[in-house]
Amino acid sequence: MKTKIVRGFEILCRAVPLVMALGSFAFANDHEFIATNPNHVLRKKSPGVEVLEQTARNNEMMARRLFDFDFFAGVVTDVRPFADYEKTGYVFINDSFEFDSRGVKEAIAANLPKNVILVIFTENTSSTNVASLRKSFAKFLPASQLKIISLDRSDSGFWARDGLPVPVISEKSSKLGLVDARYYYPFEPDAEVGTMFGAPVSSHKFNFEGGNFMANHKGLCLIVNNRSHSAIPDSIFQKIYGCKQIERLPHLSGIGHVDEHVRFVSEDTVVTDLVAYRKQLEASGLKVVMLPLPDKEIETYVNSLIVNGVAIVPIFNEKNDAEALKVYESLGFKAVGTDSNILSNGGEGSVHCITMTYPEVPFVTMLTSLRATEIK
Repeated sequence: MKTKIVRGFEILCRAVPLVMALGSFAFANDHEFIATNPNHVLRKKSPGVEVLEQTARNNEMMARRLFDFDFFAGVVTDVRPFADYEKTGYVFINDSFEFDSRGVKEAIAANLPKNVILVIFTENTSSTNVASLRKSFAKFLPASQLKIISLDRSDSGFWARDGLPVPVISEKSSKLGLVDARYYYPFEPDAEVGTMFGAPVSSHKFNFEGGNFMANHKGLCLIVNNRSHSAIPDSIFQKIYGCKQIERLPHLSGIGHVDEHVRFVSEDTVVTDLVAYRKQLEASGLKVVMLPLPDKEIETYVNSLIVNGVAIVPIFNEKNDAEALKVYESLGFKAVGTDSNILSNGGEGSVHCITMTYPEVPFVTMLTSLRATEIK
């Protein structure tokens, strides 16, 4: 069989029979909360047991059909993951301050390196909302570092790490590509995501969230083998995300995303707060640095945002806050703590969860790739 190079359009076309076979999918509702604005819904990071069970069934069906169709026969890939610790050009957040996240987002803006642009995506393009956003962040960033763009259904994209496409890098051209998966909340930016640097987006129809994907630039990928994602075959991560080695960690705590308990800080070093993960991580060739555990199960110091030498770290006004910051500082980061009490315990996520990072590319190209509109 003739060898093929994975291209997003090629994958999308080959997936059509699989997508048609799946039928409709109900979005989460059992973890939705009405906000002050009755037209807006607050959604915890995890949609609840019923929806997660439905996503698991969807993924199991997809896996069976993948096997039946021999989907990746003869396919090789030329992409690799974009790692969190690599040089970042953009940090994306949505425009909402749900779960008392204003302070977290302001801490991100206040400590953003000068060569990084903060991109706020919104569905509310009214002059009042845009002016309010600019006023909120003007004290932290110059106008040149703040961009506000319009994306459809952004009100459901608070957990940006899960809903926005995951960046990958072509090993041949070094150009950026994007991977789009199915999200359980009604925020599917794939309808607006276009070609970046002339390359189409690679899409698959497994339910998968970016918060459960952690990788170094060499292609060592870490995921938590939770109920839903355990059904996703390795071939998806190998052929679409560019993984060369996959470590599936057991679901021991939290909602079951890897960024709750493990994150890369360099190509060969990770931090974790679960001793039970240490042996498996070290066996995969990684140096493991331990972070302390906060007081409550859903809290974590691991779920930080790392941007060009700065680490924005969730803290909880607890005894281990200072120790956690010292660990990041010992690893060479400027560590900045930000209160994540309500965001973590109320929303079930934290700093890494509400952000998505992309490498440096021209902003016009970024807008074109997202089919987004900058709001002046």
